[in-house]
Amino acid sequence: MKSSILLLAIFVIILSSCSKSHNSLPDNNKPPVAETPDTLLSLNLSNDMSGFYSTTYFVLTDEAGNIITETKYVNGTTNVAIMSPKTYTKDRFNFFKIDITKDASVTKSIIHGFLQIKRGSHYNSPSLLLPQKPVHELAYHLKKPVYFDQLDIQGDIYGTRLKSITDTVFRLYPALSDDSKLWVQLRTNNIRFYNFFDVPKGASNLDVDMTQINKTPLVKNITSPGTGLTIQVYARPDKHFFNRYDLGNVTSAGNQLTYYYPQETFDEYVTYTSYSIGNAKYSFTRNSSSIADNADTYNGVINTPAATLTTFKPSFSGDVDYYAAFFENTPSSPGLYVQLFAPAAANYINIKFPDFSKYLGLNNLDLNGQTLFYFAVYKDATFDEKNIIYKSTGRDDYPNLNLKSVSRSY
Repeated sequence: MKSSILLLAIFVIILSSCSKSHNSLPDNNKPPVAETPDTLLSLNLSNDMSGFYSTTYFVLTDEAGNIITETKYVNGTTNVAIMSPKTYTKDRFNFFKIDITKDASVTKSIIHGFLQIKRGSHYNSPSLLLPQKPVHELAYHLKKPVYFDQLDIQGDIYGTRLKSITDTVFRLYPALSDDSKLWVQLRTNNIRFYNFFDVPKGASNLDVDMTQINKTPLVKNITSPGTGLTIQVYARPDKHFFNRYDLGNVTSAGNQLTYYYPQETFDEYVTYTSYSIGNAKYSFTRNSSSIADNADTYNGVINTPAATLTTFKPSFSGDVDYYAAFFENTPSSPGLYVQLFAPAAANYINIKFPDFSKYLGLNNLDLNGQTLFYFAVYKDATFDEKNIIYKSTGRDDYPNLNLKSVSRSY
């Protein structure tokens, strides 16, 4: 479901400072030019970014919202170097990636804003960050059936869950790599047993003897400072590859739960944990050689009030590397999402935006029509301000991740 970026060609585009309308944006078909010390921003893009969007614009502005330079994406371009005009000498700037929808009935246009990032930063298209071993689907056949309340059948990419031996509504075939095994866990009367089944290389079918699902899993009793505790664990045989087993998601209304996992050790465990205290949701993703005994804690505090794009002023405290703020139009506005990300070190409070209407094909865009619905702050142990990958908890494809966050919905 996720794929690595495929770089088929390298184009470098020099953008000139301009104040033109979007109908006269610079032509991207220019000879390749090597990145220089005057490069404001380097873009590493997927070969085809079209997807749901007909057009993408890249727009750079100063802290007052004045346009430094802008360009329109040409499909097939993979590497873009956005150069600094001689008139712009500041160390930080705002970068907006504006995706225009092909069909407003299917998806909305999106403005991704990266605020006051550093000169010389690098942006990478969202992608699978770890390589994935080739996988194939495996048709399984349950032999010597026994009663169960739940049966999990997992390859090292994805699997399926059955509620009874005749359950075929969500009966998907698991997908796994050639050198992996099939993990099967059975639950009956709240007691669990599991086993890993060998799969001959290249096999497309496998008989699963249910009487061999007889191993007892290990148990962790986990507590958290808040309620609504949730734990999700992925077990990765090789931390250098994305392939992993989904060991399951467990949720408790309170602050305690019991988590079951295989006795076998794995190269890496990706553990996602969340809980709530008041109107704040705390979330954590940790890559480690073991599953934590208890939920983590974080000292981030959100003070940002309800707002629109016009009135938005981020406010927070604690050990914070960056924040994310998501806005959505009210019914009277055009279909639009706005997602803002900013490093805490920039301390950019009085945010100013350019006129987005010309990119969206509108006569006017009312920023008061874009309402804040989500705000979060993050602490990332591997955060690099010049590497524009603003990670989110819940993803399991980042290497060496140790991410803490607190969020609030409005």
